[in-house]
Amino acid sequence: MKQQKTYRKKKVYFLLPSLAGGGSEKVILTLARNMDKSFFDCYILLFKADGEYLKDAHDLKIINLSIGNGFIKKLGFVKLIKHLRKETPDILFSSMVGVNQICSAVSFFFPKRMKFIIRETGVLRERTNLHFSYKWLAWWTFNRADKIIAQSNDISDDLTKNYRVSADKIVKIQNPLDIEYIEEQAEKLIDFKFNKDKFNLISIGRFSYQKGYDILLKSFLKLENRKQYHLTLIGDGELKKEYSEFISKNGLHKEVRMVEFTDNPYYYLKNADIFISSSRWEGLPNAVLESLACGTPVIANLYKGGINEIIQDGKNGFICDVGDSEIFGCVLEKARNTKWDKPKIKEQAGFTWNKEKIIAQYNTLFKTL
Repeated sequence: MKQQKTYRKKKVYFLLPSLAGGGSEKVILTLARNMDKSFFDCYILLFKADGEYLKDAHDLKIINLSIGNGFIKKLGFVKLIKHLRKETPDILFSSMVGVNQICSAVSFFFPKRMKFIIRETGVLRERTNLHFSYKWLAWWTFNRADKIIAQSNDISDDLTKNYRVSADKIVKIQNPLDIEYIEEQAEKLIDFKFNKDKFNLISIGRFSYQKGYDILLKSFLKLENRKQYHLTLIGDGELKKEYSEFISKNGLHKEVRMVEFTDNPYYYLKNADIFISSSRWEGLPNAVLESLACGTPVIANLYKGGINEIIQDGKNGFICDVGDSEIFGCVLEKARNTKWDKPKIKEQAGFTWNKEKIIAQYNTLFKTL
Protein backbone atom coordinates (compact mmCIF):
# COMPACT_ATOMS: atom_id res chain seq x y z
CA MET A 1 0.00 0.00 0.00
CA LYS A 2 1.36 3.40 -1.01
CA GLN A 3 2.19 5.53 2.01
CA GLN A 4 0.54 8.95 2.04
CA LYS A 5 2.99 11.85 2.01
CA THR A 6 2.81 14.05 5.09
CA TYR A 7 3.65 17.73 5.31
CA ARG A 8 4.99 19.75 8.22
CA LYS A 9 2.65 22.55 9.09
CA LYS A 10 4.02 26.05 8.77
CA LYS A 11 4.15 27.83 12.12
CA VAL A 12 2.68 31.33 11.78
CA TYR A 13 3.11 34.05 14.40
CA PHE A 14 0.82 37.10 14.32
CA LEU A 15 2.59 39.84 16.29
CA LEU A 16 0.59 42.50 18.19
CA PRO A 17 1.22 44.82 21.16
CA SER A 18 -2.08 43.67 22.72
CA LEU A 19 -5.64 42.78 21.75
CA ALA A 20 -6.98 46.32 22.08
CA GLY A 21 -10.23 47.00 20.25
CA GLY A 22 -8.87 48.13 16.89
CA GLY A 23 -9.24 47.15 13.26
CA SER A 24 -5.85 45.43 12.95
CA GLU A 25 -6.52 43.33 16.02
CA LYS A 26 -9.91 42.28 14.65
CA VAL A 27 -8.40 41.27 11.31
CA ILE A 28 -5.65 39.22 12.97
CA LEU A 29 -8.16 37.41 15.19
CA THR A 30 -10.13 36.49 12.07
CA LEU A 31 -6.99 35.26 10.30
CA ALA A 32 -5.69 33.22 13.23
CA ARG A 33 -9.08 31.60 13.68
CA ASN A 34 -9.79 30.77 10.03
CA MET A 35 -6.51 29.97 8.25
CA ASP A 36 -6.24 26.48 6.76
CA LYS A 37 -5.35 24.38 9.84
CA SER A 38 -4.11 21.49 7.69
CA PHE A 39 -1.26 23.73 6.47
CA PHE A 40 -0.74 26.28 9.24
CA ASP A 41 -0.27 26.27 12.99
CA CYS A 42 -1.27 29.78 14.04
CA TYR A 43 -0.27 31.71 17.18
CA ILE A 44 -0.92 35.26 18.36
CA LEU A 45 2.23 36.68 19.94
CA LEU A 46 1.44 39.59 22.28
CA PHE A 47 3.75 42.07 23.97
CA LYS A 48 1.16 42.10 26.73
CA ALA A 49 -1.97 39.96 27.10
CA ASP A 50 -4.65 42.58 27.62
CA GLY A 51 -7.19 44.57 25.62
CA GLU A 52 -10.89 44.52 24.84
CA TYR A 53 -10.66 41.57 22.44
CA LEU A 54 -8.69 39.28 24.75
CA LYS A 55 -11.82 37.62 26.10
CA ASP A 56 -12.84 36.73 22.54
CA ALA A 57 -9.56 34.90 21.88
CA HIS A 58 -10.03 32.00 24.33
CA ASP A 59 -10.12 29.50 21.47
CA LEU A 60 -6.79 30.70 20.01
CA LYS A 61 -3.15 30.01 20.85
CA ILE A 62 -1.97 33.12 22.70
CA ILE A 63 1.66 33.72 23.68
CA ASN A 64 2.25 36.50 26.21
CA LEU A 65 5.74 38.03 26.24
CA SER A 66 4.76 40.23 29.22
CA ILE A 67 6.67 43.19 27.84
CA GLY A 68 4.00 45.88 28.09
CA ASN A 69 4.66 49.46 27.00
CA GLY A 70 8.29 49.63 28.08
CA PHE A 71 9.56 47.70 25.08
CA ILE A 72 13.12 49.08 25.13
CA LYS A 73 13.42 49.73 28.86
CA LYS A 74 12.45 46.17 29.76
CA LEU A 75 14.73 44.66 27.10
CA GLY A 76 11.64 43.59 25.22
CA PHE A 77 13.49 43.38 21.92
CA VAL A 78 15.94 40.85 23.38
CA LYS A 79 13.07 38.87 24.86
CA LEU A 80 11.31 38.79 21.48
CA ILE A 81 14.48 37.61 19.70
CA LYS A 82 15.09 34.85 22.25
CA HIS A 83 11.52 33.60 21.93
CA LEU A 84 11.62 33.54 18.13
CA ARG A 85 14.96 31.71 18.14
CA LYS A 86 13.57 29.10 20.48
CA GLU A 87 10.26 28.54 18.67
CA THR A 88 11.49 29.17 15.09
CA PRO A 89 8.24 30.18 13.36
CA ASP A 90 8.16 30.01 9.58
CA ILE A 91 6.23 33.25 9.15
CA LEU A 92 6.11 36.40 11.29
CA PHE A 93 3.17 38.65 10.42
CA SER A 94 2.71 42.24 11.55
CA SER A 95 -0.07 44.72 10.86
CA MET A 96 0.56 47.87 12.88
CA VAL A 97 2.71 50.98 12.59
CA GLY A 98 5.62 50.59 15.02
CA VAL A 99 5.34 46.83 15.24
CA ASN A 100 6.18 46.62 11.54
CA GLN A 101 9.47 48.39 12.28
CA ILE A 102 10.21 45.96 15.11
CA CYS A 103 9.66 43.05 12.70
CA SER A 104 12.11 44.54 10.24
CA ALA A 105 14.76 44.95 12.92
CA VAL A 106 14.17 41.37 14.02
CA SER A 107 14.74 40.20 10.43
CA PHE A 108 18.50 40.88 10.77
CA PHE A 109 18.72 37.99 13.21
CA PHE A 110 16.83 35.57 10.94
CA PRO A 111 18.15 36.17 7.40
CA LYS A 112 16.85 32.91 5.90
CA ARG A 113 14.83 30.90 8.36
CA MET A 114 11.81 33.15 8.75
CA LYS A 115 9.60 35.04 6.31
CA PHE A 116 8.36 38.50 7.29
CA ILE A 117 4.99 39.75 6.11
CA ILE A 118 3.82 43.30 6.76
CA ARG A 119 0.24 44.43 6.32
CA GLU A 120 0.19 48.15 5.60
CA THR A 121 -3.05 49.79 6.69
CA GLY A 122 -2.81 53.28 5.23
CA VAL A 123 -1.14 55.79 2.95
CA LEU A 124 1.80 56.98 5.04
CA ARG A 125 2.30 60.16 3.02
CA GLU A 126 -1.17 61.27 4.14
CA ARG A 127 -0.29 61.02 7.84
CA THR A 128 0.73 64.59 8.58
CA ASN A 129 1.66 63.83 12.19
CA LEU A 130 4.50 61.46 11.23
CA HIS A 131 8.05 62.80 11.65
CA PHE A 132 10.39 62.69 8.64
CA SER A 133 12.67 60.24 10.43
CA TYR A 134 9.75 57.83 10.80
CA LYS A 135 9.02 58.02 7.08
CA TRP A 136 12.66 57.12 6.38
CA LEU A 137 12.31 54.22 8.83
CA ALA A 138 9.15 53.13 6.98
CA TRP A 139 11.10 52.99 3.70
CA TRP A 140 13.69 50.79 5.37
CA THR A 141 10.96 48.58 6.88
CA PHE A 142 9.09 48.03 3.63
CA ASN A 143 12.23 47.03 1.80
CA ARG A 144 13.17 44.51 4.50
CA ALA A 145 9.87 42.64 4.29
CA ASP A 146 9.43 39.52 2.18
CA LYS A 147 5.87 40.48 1.28
CA ILE A 148 3.68 43.52 1.96
CA ILE A 149 -0.09 43.25 2.01
CA ALA A 150 -1.75 46.42 0.71
CA GLN A 151 -5.44 46.88 1.34
CA SER A 152 -6.08 49.15 -1.62
CA ASN A 153 -4.68 50.61 -4.83
CA ASP A 154 -3.90 53.90 -3.04
CA ILE A 155 -1.71 52.06 -0.53
CA SER A 156 -0.01 50.01 -3.24
CA ASP A 157 0.72 53.15 -5.28
CA ASP A 158 2.11 54.91 -2.19
CA LEU A 159 4.49 52.01 -1.56
CA THR A 160 5.81 51.85 -5.11
CA LYS A 161 6.01 55.59 -5.86
CA ASN A 162 7.07 57.06 -2.51
CA TYR A 163 9.00 54.20 -0.90
CA ARG A 164 10.39 52.48 -4.03
CA VAL A 165 8.97 49.10 -3.07
CA SER A 166 9.05 46.54 -5.87
CA ALA A 167 5.57 45.79 -7.19
CA ASP A 168 6.42 42.08 -7.05
CA LYS A 169 6.65 42.34 -3.26
CA ILE A 170 3.14 43.81 -2.86
CA VAL A 171 -0.01 41.71 -2.66
CA LYS A 172 -3.41 43.41 -2.56
CA ILE A 173 -5.76 41.75 -0.09
CA GLN A 174 -8.73 43.54 1.47
CA ASN A 175 -10.22 42.98 4.92
CA PRO A 176 -12.26 39.90 5.88
CA LEU A 177 -15.72 40.17 7.42
CA ASP A 178 -17.39 37.39 9.41
CA ILE A 179 -20.82 38.00 7.87
CA GLU A 180 -22.65 35.28 9.83
CA TYR A 181 -21.28 36.61 13.13
CA ILE A 182 -22.21 40.20 12.24
CA GLU A 183 -25.77 39.19 11.34
CA GLU A 184 -26.14 37.17 14.53
CA GLN A 185 -24.85 39.98 16.75
CA ALA A 186 -26.96 42.61 14.99
CA GLU A 187 -30.12 40.78 16.07
CA LYS A 188 -29.24 40.87 19.78
CA LEU A 189 -31.30 43.36 21.71
CA ILE A 190 -29.38 46.10 23.51
CA ASP A 191 -30.64 48.58 26.09
CA PHE A 192 -30.35 51.48 23.67
CA LYS A 193 -32.89 53.29 21.54
CA PHE A 194 -32.42 55.70 18.67
CA ASN A 195 -34.68 58.74 18.47
CA LYS A 196 -37.12 57.80 15.71
CA ASP A 197 -38.08 61.47 15.27
CA LYS A 198 -34.58 62.28 14.03
CA PHE A 199 -32.20 61.10 11.31
CA ASN A 200 -29.70 59.05 13.28
CA LEU A 201 -25.98 59.32 12.53
CA ILE A 202 -23.43 56.98 14.09
CA SER A 203 -19.66 56.71 14.19
CA ILE A 204 -17.54 54.04 15.85
CA GLY A 205 -13.81 54.18 16.50
CA ARG A 206 -11.01 55.17 18.81
CA PHE A 207 -11.22 58.72 20.13
CA SER A 208 -7.89 59.71 18.62
CA TYR A 209 -6.47 62.35 16.27
CA GLN A 210 -6.60 59.96 13.31
CA LYS A 211 -10.35 59.37 13.54
CA GLY A 212 -11.13 63.08 13.20
CA TYR A 213 -14.02 63.36 15.63
CA ASP A 214 -12.95 66.96 16.29
CA ILE A 215 -13.56 67.62 12.58
CA LEU A 216 -16.97 65.97 12.75
CA LEU A 217 -18.09 67.73 15.93
CA LYS A 218 -17.05 71.20 14.71
CA SER A 219 -18.80 70.66 11.40
CA PHE A 220 -21.91 69.24 13.07
CA LEU A 221 -22.05 72.26 15.40
CA LYS A 222 -22.31 74.62 12.41
CA LEU A 223 -25.19 72.79 10.73
CA GLU A 224 -28.18 75.11 10.44
CA ASN A 225 -30.63 72.22 10.70
CA ARG A 226 -28.67 70.04 13.14
CA LYS A 227 -31.71 69.56 15.38
CA GLN A 228 -33.11 67.28 12.67
CA TYR A 229 -30.18 64.91 13.30
CA HIS A 230 -28.82 62.94 16.21
CA LEU A 231 -25.18 61.83 16.36
CA THR A 232 -23.99 58.83 18.43
CA LEU A 233 -20.25 58.35 18.94
CA ILE A 234 -19.12 54.92 20.20
CA GLY A 235 -15.61 54.31 21.45
CA ASP A 236 -12.87 55.15 23.90
CA GLY A 237 -9.45 56.75 23.75
CA GLU A 238 -7.14 59.55 24.78
CA LEU A 239 -9.35 62.39 23.43
CA LYS A 240 -12.59 61.22 25.03
CA LYS A 241 -12.52 63.92 27.72
CA GLU A 242 -11.76 66.64 25.18
CA TYR A 243 -14.71 65.63 23.00
CA SER A 244 -17.02 65.36 25.98
CA GLU A 245 -16.06 68.89 27.07
CA PHE A 246 -16.65 70.21 23.54
CA ILE A 247 -20.15 68.71 23.52
CA SER A 248 -20.94 70.21 26.92
CA LYS A 249 -19.42 73.62 26.21
CA ASN A 250 -21.37 74.02 22.97
CA GLY A 251 -24.70 72.74 24.26
CA LEU A 252 -24.75 69.66 22.02
CA HIS A 253 -25.82 67.17 24.69
CA LYS A 254 -29.31 66.84 23.16
CA GLU A 255 -27.98 66.19 19.66
CA VAL A 256 -24.78 64.21 20.41
CA ARG A 257 -24.38 61.17 22.63
CA MET A 258 -21.17 59.38 23.56
CA VAL A 259 -21.34 55.62 24.24
CA GLU A 260 -18.64 53.40 25.77
CA PHE A 261 -16.68 50.97 23.59
CA THR A 262 -18.63 47.79 22.89
CA ASP A 263 -17.57 44.49 21.34
CA ASN A 264 -21.01 44.31 19.71
CA PRO A 265 -21.49 47.49 17.65
CA TYR A 266 -23.64 45.70 15.10
CA TYR A 267 -27.02 46.42 16.68
CA TYR A 268 -26.16 50.14 16.57
CA LEU A 269 -24.95 49.89 12.98
CA LYS A 270 -28.03 48.03 11.78
CA ASN A 271 -30.49 50.46 13.36
CA ALA A 272 -28.77 53.77 12.52
CA ASP A 273 -29.61 55.70 9.36
CA ILE A 274 -26.09 56.68 8.31
CA PHE A 275 -22.55 55.83 9.44
CA ILE A 276 -20.04 58.71 9.45
CA SER A 277 -16.33 58.07 8.84
CA SER A 278 -14.60 61.38 9.63
CA SER A 279 -11.01 60.08 9.71
CA ARG A 280 -8.00 62.09 8.58
CA TRP A 281 -6.53 58.94 7.08
CA GLU A 282 -7.52 55.28 6.83
CA GLY A 283 -6.73 52.15 4.90
CA LEU A 284 -9.79 50.00 4.41
CA PRO A 285 -11.72 50.94 7.57
CA ASN A 286 -13.36 47.93 9.21
CA ALA A 287 -16.13 50.02 10.76
CA VAL A 288 -17.18 51.22 7.31
CA LEU A 289 -17.22 47.67 5.94
CA GLU A 290 -19.18 46.45 8.97
CA SER A 291 -21.73 49.23 8.57
CA LEU A 292 -22.31 48.21 4.94
CA ALA A 293 -22.55 44.57 6.05
CA CYS A 294 -25.41 45.69 8.30
CA GLY A 295 -27.07 47.45 5.36
CA THR A 296 -26.34 50.97 6.62
CA PRO A 297 -24.93 53.48 4.10
CA VAL A 298 -21.85 55.60 4.84
CA ILE A 299 -20.76 59.21 4.54
CA ALA A 300 -16.96 59.25 4.52
CA ASN A 301 -14.43 62.05 4.70
CA LEU A 302 -12.36 62.74 1.62
CA TYR A 303 -9.22 60.76 2.53
CA LYS A 304 -6.88 58.54 0.56
CA GLY A 305 -6.38 54.92 1.50
CA GLY A 306 -9.17 52.86 0.05
CA ILE A 307 -12.49 54.54 0.75
CA ASN A 308 -12.88 55.22 -2.99
CA GLU A 309 -12.87 51.44 -3.55
CA ILE A 310 -15.67 50.97 -1.00
CA ILE A 311 -18.16 53.79 -1.51
CA GLN A 312 -20.24 53.86 -4.68
CA ASP A 313 -21.74 57.33 -4.84
CA GLY A 314 -25.48 57.23 -4.17
CA LYS A 315 -25.58 53.44 -3.99
CA ASN A 316 -24.03 52.73 -0.58
CA GLY A 317 -23.04 56.21 0.54
CA PHE A 318 -21.20 59.42 -0.31
CA ILE A 319 -17.67 60.79 -0.01
CA CYS A 320 -17.26 64.47 0.89
CA ASP A 321 -15.23 66.97 2.90
CA VAL A 322 -16.77 66.38 6.32
CA GLY A 323 -14.88 69.38 7.69
CA ASP A 324 -16.73 71.78 5.38
CA SER A 325 -20.02 72.20 7.23
CA GLU A 326 -21.83 73.58 4.16
CA ILE A 327 -20.83 70.64 1.98
CA PHE A 328 -21.36 68.17 4.83
CA GLY A 329 -24.83 69.60 5.47
CA CYS A 330 -25.80 69.27 1.79
CA VAL A 331 -24.61 65.65 1.69
CA LEU A 332 -26.51 64.85 4.90
CA GLU A 333 -29.68 66.26 3.33
CA LYS A 334 -29.05 64.23 0.21
CA ALA A 335 -28.56 61.09 2.32
CA ARG A 336 -31.72 61.82 4.31
CA ASN A 337 -33.75 62.10 1.11
CA THR A 338 -32.27 59.05 -0.61
CA LYS A 339 -34.25 55.83 -0.68
CA TRP A 340 -31.46 53.41 0.22
CA ASP A 341 -31.67 49.78 -0.85
CA LYS A 342 -30.38 48.38 2.46
CA PRO A 343 -30.73 44.68 1.54
CA LYS A 344 -28.68 45.29 -1.60
CA ILE A 345 -26.01 47.22 0.34
CA LYS A 346 -25.77 44.33 2.78
CA GLU A 347 -25.66 41.71 0.02
CA GLN A 348 -22.88 43.51 -1.88
CA ALA A 349 -20.75 43.87 1.26
CA GLY A 350 -21.21 40.19 2.07
CA PHE A 351 -20.13 39.20 -1.42
CA THR A 352 -17.09 41.51 -1.57
CA TRP A 353 -15.56 41.11 1.90
CA ASN A 354 -16.77 37.74 3.18
CA LYS A 355 -14.09 35.99 5.20
CA GLU A 356 -14.03 32.82 3.06
CA LYS A 357 -13.04 34.79 -0.02
CA ILE A 358 -10.39 36.89 1.75
CA ILE A 359 -8.94 34.04 3.85
CA ALA A 360 -8.48 32.00 0.67
CA GLN A 361 -6.20 34.77 -0.62
CA TYR A 362 -4.15 34.70 2.59
CA ASN A 363 -3.90 30.89 2.43
CA THR A 364 -2.61 31.08 -1.12
CA LEU A 365 0.01 33.69 -0.21
CA PHE A 366 1.27 31.91 2.92
CA LYS A 367 1.58 28.59 1.07
CA THR A 368 3.94 30.17 -1.48
CA LEU A 369 6.42 31.40 1.16
